[in-house]
Amino acid sequence: MSRICSVCGKGKLSGHLVSHSNIKTNRFYEANLQKIAFEADGKKHKGYVCTRCMRTMRIAAPAQTYAQPVPVVETAVAPDTENRVVAEG
Repeated sequence: MSRICSVCGKGKLSGHLVSHSNIKTNRFYEANLQKIAFEADGKKHKGYVCTRCMRTMRIAAPAQTYAQPVPVVETAVAPDTENRVVAEG
């Protein structure tokens, strides 16, 4: 599996590292890819996805997609509100 975004196809970019004396050496700029599980076309996939695609909601992040909902516990009165002193000012 290559380091290319599965959604948009973003990969490596090449460029130069320029020193103070203006000597140019080759370097590569890599995309910010995260390996996650995501759902596309109704099927679950695992692959590399860039953070731009995750942020623009082209796909949902795994924490949002596969997280279990937290049960909500309702209480009538919070335990610390009975003896609370409210400062007026």
